[in-house]
Amino acid sequence: MPAIRILSDILVNQIAAGEVIERPASIVKELIENSIDANANSITIEISKGGLEKIVVTDDGMGMDEMDARLAFERHATSKIASMDDLLKIKSLGFRGEALASIASVSSIILQTKTQQALSGIRLEMEGGKNPVVTPVGCSMGTKLEINNLFYNTPARKKFLKSESTEYRHILEIVQDLALSHPEISFRFVSNGRTLFDLLKTEKLLPRLGALFGKSISEEMVEVFYGGRDLQITGYIGKPHTARTTRKYQYFMVNGRAVSDIRLGYAVKEAYSNTIPSSQYPIFVLNITIDPQKVDVNVHPRKLEIRFMDPGEIFRVVKGSVYSAIEAMRSSKMGSLTPNIPLRNPNDFDQPAFLRKSSIQPVTKPNLRFEEPGETYDPRQAFSPQANFFGNSVPLPLTSVAGLFSSSSGNHPSTSSVSGLEARKAYLLQKRAERLAAQGKNVDPPFGHSLGASPSFRPHGDESLANFSDSPVATFTQSYLEKRSPGNIRPLAQILNSYILAEDEDGLVIIDQHAAHERVMLGKIRSNEQEREPGKQALLTPVQLELDYREKAILEENLELLHSLGFEISAFGGNTYLVEAIPDFLVKENIEDVMNGFIDDLLSEQAPEEAARRHEHLLHTLACRAAAKFGQRLSSYEQEALIRSLQETEGSCSCAHGRPTMIRITKEELEKKFKRR
Repeated sequence: MPAIRILSDILVNQIAAGEVIERPASIVKELIENSIDANANSITIEISKGGLEKIVVTDDGMGMDEMDARLAFERHATSKIASMDDLLKIKSLGFRGEALASIASVSSIILQTKTQQALSGIRLEMEGGKNPVVTPVGCSMGTKLEINNLFYNTPARKKFLKSESTEYRHILEIVQDLALSHPEISFRFVSNGRTLFDLLKTEKLLPRLGALFGKSISEEMVEVFYGGRDLQITGYIGKPHTARTTRKYQYFMVNGRAVSDIRLGYAVKEAYSNTIPSSQYPIFVLNITIDPQKVDVNVHPRKLEIRFMDPGEIFRVVKGSVYSAIEAMRSSKMGSLTPNIPLRNPNDFDQPAFLRKSSIQPVTKPNLRFEEPGETYDPRQAFSPQANFFGNSVPLPLTSVAGLFSSSSGNHPSTSSVSGLEARKAYLLQKRAERLAAQGKNVDPPFGHSLGASPSFRPHGDESLANFSDSPVATFTQSYLEKRSPGNIRPLAQILNSYILAEDEDGLVIIDQHAAHERVMLGKIRSNEQEREPGKQALLTPVQLELDYREKAILEENLELLHSLGFEISAFGGNTYLVEAIPDFLVKENIEDVMNGFIDDLLSEQAPEEAARRHEHLLHTLACRAAAKFGQRLSSYEQEALIRSLQETEGSCSCAHGRPTMIRITKEELEKKFKRR
């Protein structure tokens, strides 16, 4: 008996299904593309239990007669190409003729279809790709295809499917991609009997963008246009402030086909290079219309990737078109790279002029801070504990300002003998000395023995330094620096607004401020979750979150967890939610940024399916989003508070993702580097 044998058609179809039908979303994609190729004007998608139980796609396209309906489920049977020349200039979304055969081999199918000329339609039932049963039926023009019991005969494949909610989100992404690609077609999406959206057909892309992503996004989009003979680019890009931390809001369509192309995404990112941080990604929806002979769509099993004949030219044109749109927006009289400010009633003179008159644009001067802001002197509060954005109190060593001015030597007047002006001068000098000492600089103040005397210029010499070293200010500064640093780790400076340079008895300590604060926030989140009634703070003005359908699905999936942590989030109609209360340790955070970042991370990452691991993953993601960011300037008090909180947190050596929070350089290592050993 020969070792090599020809496989049966059923087995061949099931093998092909492993390449084409990865999950329920793959079936939805193939069926919708067939409806689009059939010139449908309206498409309805219905799923049950994330597509695991049932998928129904209905269209009003051209339909099929009985012979075509039977042939449609044969392998490599298609109406879209007939010769090699057709394969070189593909205009349809489908062309291989293997999707329906693969789907039928791993499910139960019910097909209803009718052409415009036929008096009645036909109904075809098939299970496992075998023995189709065809009967006449009354139905409207078009096609309705129902898929039941997916992977019923391949349990190994079914075992590797994800949860119902995960499969639902994948289907939602596919429907959203195709709805953006074809705004001229109306789309209705129903899940478990509930209509998620019902999109009317439109001639322009922008209304479809608004329907899917919300008005807050569509109003901040800028049109892109490039018109060439063999290449045209149309679409919209987001203003720089709409950039997100995930690529999930980037859409490319080539000849009506939604595709993924990292190189083209990089071209758009380069056009934004001077306007957004490198860690963020712009929002865009771009349609590329090109001669079909200059693009190969037959390079990926699921047709998600394509290959251009001249990729360098496409890269150049895409980058140039996006850059031109940004520059036109920047240079236009009414254009702005900042959020739109709604104009009020022009006759309402109680409103500022710039809100009444569209020709006047508000200008905000940058608030430049070269050092920490000054404070109002109050002898009762000057040295009281101060709160910082980490939610901790930073105690200062003196409880009364009297100790600063009293002196047993009699050279310095007591507090009662110092006027308010002199006290203010002394306080400012003390703050200056403290700041210089913290920076490791020599303290050389322009005053003599007496703090009560008027400051006057004196030559800088050993005598003045000696006098100052015995002064109450110097004594206070040294005492303050010794006492204010917890655990003998003393912050010295912030490097690149991202790292804290500190020292202890053993040498230098470099702290990653984001990783350190992430570990602190994770500890607080866990502590809050374990409380019977988590600590929360009601918001005077609720934060409004306007989400798209994918973001809404993510939020609804995790509402129970967020409530257990102290959030109070309620639906406000449509895709809008209100955050009415937050955990008390997030009171100083930008809640909208925290929530959007949390959702972006969950869209970008694949959360574990196991309940315990998934729960921990969500806590880590929220802690990361709530932590101080790279590039965020911290005051000396905030640096100190972060170190204090980190040392009081369990597992302080690494962040929630396993990265180290600090590294040490010992005194011995420094001496070796400088050849002193």
